[in-house]
Amino acid sequence: MVWLEPDEKLLKRMVFNNNLGSFVTILVILVFLVLLFFRDHINGTPSHYVLTFTVGQVILFSTMFLSFSYEKKYLKYRIGVDDQFLYVKDPTGNVAVFSVNKVFRTEDTLVLDKLAIPLRVKPSKHSPRLPLYTQEQMLLLSKLKKVKPIDAFSYRLKSGEPTAFLELILILGYPIFGIILLYMFISEKLL
Repeated sequence: MVWLEPDEKLLKRMVFNNNLGSFVTILVILVFLVLLFFRDHINGTPSHYVLTFTVGQVILFSTMFLSFSYEKKYLKYRIGVDDQFLYVKDPTGNVAVFSVNKVFRTEDTLVLDKLAIPLRVKPSKHSPRLPLYTQEQMLLLSKLKKVKPIDAFSYRLKSGEPTAFLELILILGYPIFGIILLYMFISEKLL
């Protein structure tokens, strides 16, 4: 069995980025909570618009915070490979064993039962996705079944993987809250 070791410099950078993202989302949540508290004192805007908008933003930014937390946790997992099994060591040292036939991978992620372990990361907005592992280590994972990202997302949702639900809330959340605000605005103008 071979344990894959990620690029420590890139890993530290991603953990820092996740910590920074978590901190910024907490600040934004606090700003929206202050706005929620003082909603009756905002001149010219009906308080129910402010209430709906701020509650929606608090929910979505809280979801982002949880997503950052899970991603940071998944970055700390270690992967081991042999001919028939894939071993995953969590940060506490517990090792889970998976059959190679039941593990999927996309270009960027290793999809296990209730885990989505990143293989490539994007350290900044304008940089390309960089591999966490060397080319030789990635070749060890080439025998795993490769699937499309939408199929991997569907599998993650079915298996109950937490970040899949968080991503779904983020994808659907903004349009839903936009429609709610638009409905409120239109119904008030028509009445």
